Amino acid sequence: MDAFFRTVFAAGPPGLGLRPRPGSLDAASVRKAVSAQVRPSAKSPTPDRIRLLEGISLLWNDCWKEAHEIAQAREGERDFDLLHAILHRREGDYPNAAYWFREVGKHPCYLILEKRIAPFLDGESAAVLMPDGRWSALAFIDRVRGHARESGETAGFPERVQAEEFRAFAEWLLAY
Repeated sequence: MDAFFRTVFAAGPPGLGLRPRPGSLDAASVRKAVSAQVRPSAKSPTPDRIRLLEGISLLWNDCWKEAHEIAQAREGERDFDLLHAILHRREGDYPNAAYWFREVGKHPCYLILEKRIAPFLDGESAAVLMPDGRWSALAFIDRVRGHARESGETAGFPERVQAEEFRAFAEWLLAY
């Protein structure tokens, strides 16, 4: 799994918008890297999960259009809807993202995400983003929307949480 992240998520964490970043792979390179890292075998993810890994990897690497095509192809299926929600939030289409997150409900990868982010949440952030100890994707949309008003150390916080969200989804797709 570490090799997957080093190879496919090599560029720094994605921003909250769609601006390309230095080091991002193009769509063809992302697809090639995913297929090289996730080879079909008895223990490998299903073809659907490999397709979702491709989608979240494309989004990590700023290939929004290609990731959106993957999400749209299977609307109504929880995992594809989660990809759809994340990409619309990253796009800045918050109402559309909220719709898809409501469709998803409590996704199993949120358990991984909760463990990943709990160590760096302060009391206030934890109360907002993880009420009752559970991840709230809708609260995170509000946090991302308000991001433009933040400065100092808090300015990078939403990007860090988003990066962990991408990793948690990919980890769940690879391991469960």
